[in-house]
Amino acid sequence: MRRMMFVVLVAACGDAQPDPGLAMVDAGVDADPAPDAGVCPETSCTQIVVAAGQAGARGIALDATHIYWTASRRDAVMRQAKGGGSPEVLAEVELDAPNDVAVDDDTVFWTSYWADSVKRRPKAGPTIESVASGPDQDGANRITTDGSHVYWTNFHADSVMRRAKAGGAVEVVASGQDGAGGLTVDATDVYWTTSVAGTVMRRAKAGGAVDTLAAGQDGAVSITVDATHVYWTNVTVATVMRRLKTGGAVEAVATGQDGANGIVLDDTHVYWTTANAVRRRAKAGGGVATLASGQFGQVGSWGIAIDAKHVYWTNETAGAVMRLSRCGCGL
Repeated sequence: MRRMMFVVLVAACGDAQPDPGLAMVDAGVDADPAPDAGVCPETSCTQIVVAAGQAGARGIALDATHIYWTASRRDAVMRQAKGGGSPEVLAEVELDAPNDVAVDDDTVFWTSYWADSVKRRPKAGPTIESVASGPDQDGANRITTDGSHVYWTNFHADSVMRRAKAGGAVEVVASGQDGAGGLTVDATDVYWTTSVAGTVMRRAKAGGAVDTLAAGQDGAVSITVDATHVYWTNVTVATVMRRLKTGGAVEAVATGQDGANGIVLDDTHVYWTTANAVRRRAKAGGGVATLASGQFGQVGSWGIAIDAKHVYWTNETAGAVMRLSRCGCGL
């Protein structure tokens, strides 16, 4: 029997700025204004609707020119130029229910939760190829890439998998991972959460034993890393946590974060989503800032991503892709 997958939200932006609440602007097809040197082109901290009508918007990824996302309830993988324009359908397969998305220089990868599959398509299109499919990929969940491999978790199959981008056999990174959820990699290791078991795990890319970095993390969902720490969210107990990669105690970044789910980092701050807000806190400590709220009770999405200009997120309940200006919000 399939279990319910732990999911909840989306997020983004600014410490000293007032909460922008429900103030929103539809970005439509207008391009970003060309900035003068040293001048912020967007002077307000306003939530922008990048794309509406994206039923079941979930995963999100960025490259230098485009935003990519999954729209699970319309069975589509989508993209749109950062500068504006209309959303473009990259893949639309009936009953595929794409879940998460990742990109590299020339390829888009995605998981299909109910179709038990991982697929890819060149950015230049149009051929869709299977990376992996079948019962072993039951509940294909989160996905990420490095220079040589694509990695994903299978929520119902309780596994972490990978396959070389050049082809070859699908490899098991780890099995017996109860409710395998969030996933990330660094230069040497693979990290993931188990939402049912409530653990944070790691294994070297080169192989070897699986390490438990933290246990008792009820509803552990999303995960990310920087040079020194592993960060994750616990949706059930409403916390954002971290631990040094080298060991030591687990620290609370923030508590009382109802529905804590998506998480992303920049050099100085941790950003995360809650059941209806986007928040951040400095890595060095201090208070939690609410950057956006009133997100339509965005239950089910975790998609959040940052580039030099914007914070982007998906809103599954509203079926929308959103953004905030980093300079406009003072981030």
